[in-house]
Amino acid sequence: MRLASVPESLYERIGLTLGLVPTPFLDTLVALMLARTIMTAVKHGIFGVVARGRQSADKIAEVCDLDCYATKKLLRALEGAGYLLRRNDNYELTRVAQRWLTPGGAKSFGDGVLHRYLDAGFMNHYDDYVAKGRAADFHKALTPEQWNVYERGQRSHAALMAKEVAWRLPVSRKATALLDVGGGHGLYSIELCRRHPRLYATILDLPGAASPTASSLSSSGIDRIESRAGDVLVDDLGFEAYDVILLANVLHHFTAQDNASLVNRVARALRTGGVCVILDLIRTPSSQRPRQIEALMDFYFASASAAGIWTEQDLAGWQRAAGMTPLRLKRLWSIPECGLQIARKEG
Repeated sequence: MRLASVPESLYERIGLTLGLVPTPFLDTLVALMLARTIMTAVKHGIFGVVARGRQSADKIAEVCDLDCYATKKLLRALEGAGYLLRRNDNYELTRVAQRWLTPGGAKSFGDGVLHRYLDAGFMNHYDDYVAKGRAADFHKALTPEQWNVYERGQRSHAALMAKEVAWRLPVSRKATALLDVGGGHGLYSIELCRRHPRLYATILDLPGAASPTASSLSSSGIDRIESRAGDVLVDDLGFEAYDVILLANVLHHFTAQDNASLVNRVARALRTGGVCVILDLIRTPSSQRPRQIEALMDFYFASASAAGIWTEQDLAGWQRAAGMTPLRLKRLWSIPECGLQIARKEG
């Protein structure tokens, strides 16, 4: 997969046709520099200021309380990367920046970009992981401030697919109880409760995780959501207490043994006819060439959680072993690397 920001002609001229610079050098250099440049701009509010209207470099630096010379260099880099336009020495957002990086926008991914600071920190662990095989439990390493960034970033990720997830889940009209495991940001619960008026949601997440903010729940108009702190690996989930149990982006943090045990307890906690829903990145079988994103994320979670991404066969196998009937995997249209592995608890 080529970087969208780098024209194909550049690779052909330099990396391929002339053979002067190896393509891996361009891939890693441009990806690293572009990512850090965007992260810096988001962190210091550049896109928010420019979203108010055309602004000069001096004005942007003043409002953001930044060095003027350095800000001009940053703005030029953003212009070259296709995130800003310059007209008569004033800057405005390009369409892609308007859509994804305008603070408060419907599709704003600014918090997701800030989440990359956490990722970058944990990727520093790669060398130690490869050399010694020791993974770092990054949830335990998060400070309260980092938890806030983490949850906001997770909400940005969820916003890309939450509506589709809620629409594609086979939830009975009679369903009244949802357990949302690891959904501290609240977005999946909000969308599911919005779609199913009789549904009440309980969000179970680690003690450090933030609960859905009062403002997000208030703006959603949903008052059927409660949060509970706990650890899904050890907490009692109850017996026949829920119609839907959602495990969204949870299993890639756990070992195969832990996941098998968890899915067993999920089956016990489901009512007859209820559904276990696993939403996660899906790893291709070992016999096939992996997709770029899922392979990179598999390595990331292996180093950060001593686990990784699981195959469709893994997920369905745990559900089947727990006595449930797995359905066919549903790939998401919004993010094709992710899928919904659903299983029903039969009578």
